[in-house]
Amino acid sequence: MRRKLISQPEGLIDVLLDQSAEVGDRDDAAMDLGAYDGEDVEAALAQVACDPATDEMIADSCGQSLAELWCRKGRVNDAILVRLTPASLRISLALLEARAPDLAAEAERLLNPGATP
Repeated sequence: MRRKLISQPEGLIDVLLDQSAEVGDRDDAAMDLGAYDGEDVEAALAQVACDPATDEMIADSCGQSLAELWCRKGRVNDAILVRLTPASLRISLALLEARAPDLAAEAERLLNPGATP
């Protein structure tokens, strides 16, 4: 019998998106996804990070993982950034400020277009 092998990010995405999974498992999946790149990873993290019904601990981990991904890419996904829940946004901005101040400044300009530098 042949079994389909599931890639690591795909398995983590499945756990993250499974709302019936334990909160701790979903949170671990969100944190672990921060080590991967790819549109599917970013989309899954964004789906959870932008959902106001998401547990705050999970939202926080999704925001952190998104910021890690953006730091590696060297750019912030504007469409996702403006939709993040407060918990996701706080950690994303804090991590960007610590690791990539130029990206943090870009994010702040996007979030506050009328503000002076």
